[in-house]
Amino acid sequence: MMKRIAWFVFVGCMAAAVHLTTVVALVSGFGWRPLVANVVAWLLAFCVSFSGHWHLTFPRSGAPLVRAAMRFFVISLAGFVVNEAMYAVL
Repeated sequence: MMKRIAWFVFVGCMAAAVHLTTVVALVSGFGWRPLVANVVAWLLAFCVSFSGHWHLTFPRSGAPLVRAAMRFFVISLAGFVVNEAMYAVL
């Protein structure tokens, strides 16, 4: 159980780091609008998060890959919508 928790935290931190680094790079380095950069960053972070959790945190879940990816995407998208709305307000 502790190994799974450690992987969960690690993967989450890596996805967050990818998200933040991508937004900063696109906005500061390439002059992108923050809300557009946030969409691209979320998509990249989603890939890191899903693949990390699929392979490391929950490797033997038994769920079909496509079904798991779709469920993960919907949940992640809901969180992203809140994130993007808060980002727009700020």
